[in-house]
Parts: sequence; C-alpha cells; structure tokens
Amino acid sequence: MCFVNRGCFLIKQFTLRKSGRNPVQRAESGRARARGGRYKEKYARTEIYEHTAEQALFSTQVMQDDTWESHAYRCPICMQIFSEDTTSNMTPLIVCQNIHTVCRACCGALKDQQLRSGNDAKCPQCRIDVWKHEVLNREKIYFLSKSMLVCGSCDSKVAMSCGTAQQHSKECVENHITCPLLNSDVTLSRCTHAMNISGLWEHCQKFHIMEGSPATLQVKAAKAGDNSNNGALTASLSVSMSFDKNNYIFFTVTTEKKSYNLCLHLTKEMPRDSSDPHYNGVANENESVFVVLRRFFPELELTFGTLLLSIEVGSVCGMLLRVPTVISSYEDTTVLKELPPPERRQKIMQVPTALLRQMSASSNTPAGETASIKMILSLQMYFTEI
Repeated sequence: MCFVNRGCFLIKQFTLRKSGRNPVQRAESGRARARGGRYKEKYARTEIYEHTAEQALFSTQVMQDDTWESHAYRCPICMQIFSEDTTSNMTPLIVCQNIHTVCRACCGALKDQQLRSGNDAKCPQCRIDVWKHEVLNREKIYFLSKSMLVCGSCDSKVAMSCGTAQQHSKECVENHITCPLLNSDVTLSRCTHAMNISGLWEHCQKFHIMEGSPATLQVKAAKAGDNSNNGALTASLSVSMSFDKNNYIFFTVTTEKKSYNLCLHLTKEMPRDSSDPHYNGVANENESVFVVLRRFFPELELTFGTLLLSIEVGSVCGMLLRVPTVISSYEDTTVLKELPPPERRQKIMQVPTALLRQMSASSNTPAGETASIKMILSLQMYFTEI
C-alpha cells in the first residue's frame, strides 16, 4: 500500500473510531431519529387527545347542573337548541378558526348572504371569515347526546334528552309565538297577535270566541271503567252548533290534579281565489271541512289514548271519526292543510262539505250556498296524566 493510500485509510479509521459508528450505523441512526420524531409527534397528539377527553369528561360532569337554557346548547343566532342528529338543520357547525359554532341552518344563511353580497361571510361573533367547508362540532354533539337536563325556562322539573327538549321548547310556556288561529273574516286570515305561549289561552278567550258560539265548556274527567282504552281517565263533551266557515269550541278538562285547556277547531277549505274582491261566495264542490283538536299545555303532561268524534247532522244522519292526534298550541292549521295527504291524515280530519250538506235536514238548501250547517259534535277522550 502506498503512503497516500495508507494515510487515507488511517484517517478514515480514526474518524470511525471517534464517531464510534460506521456509515451503515449512522444511516440506521438517522432513520431511527426520523422514526423517533414521528413517534414523538404521534405520542404528543395522543396526549392531547387524552387531555381533551379528560376535559370533555370534566365538562360533562360540570354541565349536568346546567339547563337547556344555557348558551352552550343553543345557536347564538337563532337561539334554538342544537340537535345531536348530524343530518338536522340544527346540527352544530364550527364556522371559523376561533371554534365559534352556529347551527347548520344559520350557517347556510350566512353563506347565502355571502353569495348575494359578493363579500366573504363573517363570523357573527368575531367577524373573521367563515370557513367555506362544513366542520361538525363533534364535542358539542357528544355533550348533546349525553345530556339529560331540565328546561330552565319554565317550572318543569322533568329531565329531558336533547330531542325531547327541542320538542318541548316549541311549546314551553315562555316560548314567544304568533297566534296560530284564524280570524273569522272573509278570507280566514291568520291572527297576527304575538305573545308567549302562556298567554295564548287568555288571548283566544278574548279574541276568538265568536258571537253566537258557546262559551268555554267545563268538563270533569272521570276514571275510565275499561282498562283496554289506553288510559286511566276519560272525559266527554257534546255541543250543538251552526257551522259556517270557521268555528272554535273551547273547553277545559279538570282532573283531581289540575285543569287542561283544549280547543276543537272546524274550518272550511277556502277556494284559492277567496281573497279576490270579486269572489261570489259560491263554494267549490270539492271543498272540505277540516277538524283539529288542539291542546294549550305541554305534551309531557298528558298521554292520549283513544279519541273519538261524533258528528250528527239533521235528525237521522251522523258519522263517527277517530281523531288521529292532538296538535300542539303553536301548530298552524293553514300549514297542516298543505301537507301531503299521508302526513295530513296524521294531524287533521277532513270531511267533504258536500257530504255534510247531503246529511243536513235542510235539504231545500241550494247546493253551493254558504248557509250554515246545524250539527251536534260529541267528543270522547281517554288519557293518562304523567
């Protein structure tokens, strides 16, 4: 070996001895450091996730003392309760980098506003740009799915799940609504008075008991003799009336515990052109009378079983109808009448006007006239108190 090559060999050996590793070892060490860095990052993320899970558990325990009125459960824009259902319009979505959350419906409204104005949509809380993609707030969805809380707005002490709380919030006594009843004018326009649900019954007593209609009936509930009727209590009423185009029968059912306010509503289907000032009042041969039973108390207070309605027209004719359900105080009959037939039948009863006129003892009344139809309505209810 020449001197030069011998010198290079010695220098190389000295370098290897000093480092303690050969090139293959150093390469493996570099790959190990790279793997170690990735593992370290992974372990760091795992620690963050574990810490977040601990925080979530702690937050869940703390929030059990809260109510559904807490801002943590409500959209800051529409103030409605978020939904745990990821396909609902009330699903909580994160809209900006500050983790501010709104419901899907309000998020869509923000983006629609962006399209109309041509400007970037802004977060309603911090005014920075809203994310263009949809991000679920899964932590909040988890809270919603696990929470059992009381209303917080009314005096109810019943702990409710998220879905039940959403339904209850629509008819909570402190919920602000517009009266869903109809005025008895030519076009049967909707009443425009706004109030809390707790004031709706008093409003109806003042403005919707029409001249010639019976006053509010008082009905005493009794124990049902037949246990097969899906309820422990029963109540019945019978009233004679002249039906024209819109009638309300208000009544109060009293049990040993408390009183419950209800209303039987009959309204004629008005032709599409009834708002026309030249409308001549001739009835459409296909028009119907819609009948609904409405309650003025929360759904949680009573469970209804069998509901039967008898309509007697004239001296010999009559029909027996099964009432499909008792609608809530906020539901609008004009909206219910526009539902598809299968859904409409689950809410309201529909009777052809022509059939009622044929049953009428006033057989000399010309067809198509808007004369009143005299009838006797009898309602039998079976229910249990919760």
